[in-house]
Amino acid sequence: MGQIDAPHHKDRKEARMSIAAMTASATPNKLGRLAEELNRMASRMSTVAGVPVEVTIRAEGCFTFSTAARNDEAGNRLATFFSGSECSVDVVHDDECGTFVYVDMKAAAA
Repeated sequence: MGQIDAPHHKDRKEARMSIAAMTASATPNKLGRLAEELNRMASRMSTVAGVPVEVTIRAEGCFTFSTAARNDEAGNRLATFFSGSECSVDVVHDDECGTFVYVDMKAAAA
């Protein structure tokens, strides 16, 4: 796995807390705030990955971080970022579609 720079480690707890907060109660009145949080999360994870990353909410506590093209290094950097946390992390590399990092907070709690 690739290594991430030390400054990103301090953001790990904040990222996990932000993910939990985003999915806790998404009502229609909170959609604007949720969009802002997703943009901030995408920006943070893009910094960690070293390339632009898109964030997809799959379900409560379940996220996908994806790149537009296959990028093994970016996938490894994101997986390393979440390793040791209370999440399960799976990385899938697809030559045609990109790299996908599946982060599931619920699986770790089960």
